[in-house]
Amino acid sequence: MVKRSIDESTTEEELESVENEGCMSVVSECKVHRCRFLKYEPSTITTVAFNVAGDKLAVARQNGDVELWNVHERECYFDAVVGGRSSAVISSVQWTDSNRLFVASLDGTIREIDLDSLRFVNSLHANGGPIWCMQYHSIDNMLAVGCEDGRIRLFTMDEDEPLYFHKVFGGTNRRVISLAWHARTDTLFSGNDEGVIYHWNTKTGRNESRMTLERFSKQDPAVVWTLNVLDDMTVLSGDSNGNVHTWDGITGTLMQTFAQLTADVLTMAVNTTETLLFASGIDNQVIQLRRSPTTKLWSYAYSHRAHTHDVRALAVSRNEDEPLLVSGGVDTHLVTYPSSKFHIVRPNKISPIPPRQFIALASQKRLLLVQHSNSLDVWTLANESPKLLAHINVQGTYNIVSCAISPNGEFIACSTAAELKVFHLQGTSIKKVALSSSVSNPAYSLLFTADSAHLITGDTALRVIDMTTLSLIKTLATPHQLQTKTLCVSNDGQWVACGDIGNNISVFNLDAMLLYAEFPRPNDMHSALAFHPSGKILVVTTVSNNFACYDVERKSLTDWSRENAHKLPKELFLRQSSLMGVLFHPTQPNSIVLWSQRFLLHIDIDQPIGGQHVTKRRRTMSTVSVHEDSSSDDMDNAGGEPTYHFIDNYGPMAFVGFLSSTTTPELVVVETPFFKMLHALPDALQRPKYGH
Repeated sequence: MVKRSIDESTTEEELESVENEGCMSVVSECKVHRCRFLKYEPSTITTVAFNVAGDKLAVARQNGDVELWNVHERECYFDAVVGGRSSAVISSVQWTDSNRLFVASLDGTIREIDLDSLRFVNSLHANGGPIWCMQYHSIDNMLAVGCEDGRIRLFTMDEDEPLYFHKVFGGTNRRVISLAWHARTDTLFSGNDEGVIYHWNTKTGRNESRMTLERFSKQDPAVVWTLNVLDDMTVLSGDSNGNVHTWDGITGTLMQTFAQLTADVLTMAVNTTETLLFASGIDNQVIQLRRSPTTKLWSYAYSHRAHTHDVRALAVSRNEDEPLLVSGGVDTHLVTYPSSKFHIVRPNKISPIPPRQFIALASQKRLLLVQHSNSLDVWTLANESPKLLAHINVQGTYNIVSCAISPNGEFIACSTAAELKVFHLQGTSIKKVALSSSVSNPAYSLLFTADSAHLITGDTALRVIDMTTLSLIKTLATPHQLQTKTLCVSNDGQWVACGDIGNNISVFNLDAMLLYAEFPRPNDMHSALAFHPSGKILVVTTVSNNFACYDVERKSLTDWSRENAHKLPKELFLRQSSLMGVLFHPTQPNSIVLWSQRFLLHIDIDQPIGGQHVTKRRRTMSTVSVHEDSSSDDMDNAGGEPTYHFIDNYGPMAFVGFLSSTTTPELVVVETPFFKMLHALPDALQRPKYGH
């Protein structure tokens, strides 16, 4: 039992109402448990990389997880996470031309990520100690890795075949920290921890020349943290002295030096036209250098200081129309910038709280389950002050990817990439439940039925487990055999709906244990699924803040959804925070509550949407995308009280859910403000201030 001081949590008994043209939300009638006691600690971003098309972004974190983000029109939307190992810190991620994703780790391994199953596959050891850097060469379809033993190793691959060893270069007896491979030739540059940049011929494996960084007497050798090489053989380097150097890669001549950064330059990125260079590091500002089209010389242009701590990673997308720059580092935020308008547009900071389920609620027992990388916390909300009921250390090498707690609070389930684990909770006593091999298969999504009798696990197939006998009842094959991203089950236990990473939404009948229907694929990635308490309506939300209501039995949109598709609040689509969940009011089930990290939206689905002016630009529910309407502006249902209501009193929210209550409805709102995470971050670089 762990005691908690009073200032670690706030619990409010009444939600402050927000007026909206005289409309009072049903949420304002709820008792709200405002929870800020969770000490969730996001992990440092170590490296980022765009795929060739620029529509996918891989973000590696210190705990070994890799997040996958979808990129669309300068916006990044969280897609999925690949659970890794904290012992395998990822130093580099690389996409190939065929959209295969590889990661290199400090444990000396190169692994591929299966984008269908969201798991690491085809692990290969480089046999050179920790891997500090990795580069992909599209012409040869090869990966080069720099190792602790001072050697560069080349690995190659055939189509759809695992990676295999090709060649090793001669050693330099110094750790290889950075690599840069010329796009159209066999020239490879490497930087080490002694301030030397080597010029290699990848065909012969020989070192042809070297460039040495300037070093003063009694000064430690500089570390070449990052390298880039341009088409004209200009080499760009960032080092531990805080300098960005430009070199003539052919002659090895130093051309220019930039010292705008006051500490180690850890990362650089260049746009596709090779006219813009971005650099950052321990000095948390991101600087931009511009290249003159006539003189080919670089000059300092602008900088942003969007991060509070060290910047570890930079990447620029390759799409030439709207290239996007992203940065990440110790403060765990992902920050985006329009690279072509870097000096005009302010950066956009994305919350480090993952927009995926890592908190679960046992509504009947008033228990809150919180998932960490290698442990689970169980909090009770039965008393006036929340109390930590149990802490579970989950044994194993892999991080936890999903968790669930039964509504009656008796069972806790969690899964890693290796196996499913189930625990029995009785008071403060926790016992691990032995599972057979047919039941313990890993799962990406977990969910208990409302009566706590069954556990449904979602992977490339769904499995229904009887919690009384702990036996597998049925394996339900999903139509597309892709990893399950979202799960929901109806209160009566008749229906289960799942959405996969391909954005396919399927509904199964649990009475017949058969696939019942597939609903239209939204144009935008879905973010949450939920069944109406009656079990007849399925609500689907998307990352673009649209939502649709489907009649399960008729296998089509509901009449309300079809009639009100173009009347959804315009403000909903202007908000940057994407919808993450759907709730149904306990006493008024036709009043749904949609929530994101920054707002809640109450809307009635039993009456037409009114009280707003409908403009030309509309969204349709059947395709969940934006369409232009050629009709003139109208005033459909204009005037009167709005049937929707925004609530902005809370945030950032990691979880929202209703407790089972026979009297006043009770809402649990879990907030994770960034200042609560600062205790887990190291000190930032101290910068001199005027007057101090």
